[in-house]
Amino acid sequence: MSVGEPHADVVLVGLGASCAIAAEVLTAAGLEVVAFEAGPRLDAAMMTSDELRNDVREWMSQPKAAHELPTWRARIGERAGPSPWPVRMVNAVGGTTLHYPGLSARLDPWVFDARTRTAERYGTDAIPLDATLVDWPLDYAELEPFYARAEQAIGVAGAAGHPEGDLVGSPFEGPRSLPLPLPPLRRSGWTELMAGAARQLGWHPFPAPAAINSEPHHGNPGCTYCGFCTATGCYRNAKGTADVTSIPRAEATGRLR
Repeated sequence: MSVGEPHADVVLVGLGASCAIAAEVLTAAGLEVVAFEAGPRLDAAMMTSDELRNDVREWMSQPKAAHELPTWRARIGERAGPSPWPVRMVNAVGGTTLHYPGLSARLDPWVFDARTRTAERYGTDAIPLDATLVDWPLDYAELEPFYARAEQAIGVAGAAGHPEGDLVGSPFEGPRSLPLPLPPLRRSGWTELMAGAARQLGWHPFPAPAAINSEPHHGNPGCTYCGFCTATGCYRNAKGTADVTSIPRAEATGRLR
């Protein structure tokens, strides 16, 4: 920053989900925050149900990511060439939250000590000597309050796995300090068909937690179930993207630039 500009206590690079929530928390605590983003502001009027524009031409990747020519190779020793897959990176205020489908699952408790659990179940010989599998330096209980804060900030719809003993969400998830802020999204013929098939196999289907408004939340409207969550933003701001949740709240304090 040049001399004479207002003081900044924190500088954030990018304004995807984690940095946006951090900006909201920091500005609410009275800190001055400056954020840098490698792309423009987008708005709901720019979001369309156009699979060619969204999935193939990747219009939201054009400011930066689409011009970096990502390469791909299937095996070591093979000459890398153009990626056969979409870039799937948004350069805009709100980052990749603009085009993600909204799935907002927590890691299960066992993930945090995967090496120990693997050795206990299959023996240490099951882990190759050069494997990079390690236990995390923290556990689920330490991370849980931050999961809860993020879910409340962006608005996650779903069901907890253990509400007073009545299993309706994931039977594998860890305890929650707060319930999800929104009820599950409505079911469809497709989800009912797949859930029934899963139960016949002895599996445990449940409504996946999603950062999509099953009802109005924090001043944003509910979902209309248009089906175009992935690869584009929401045409009515019903998805929990950072640009319509944490970022406006941080800016409203006057302490985010």
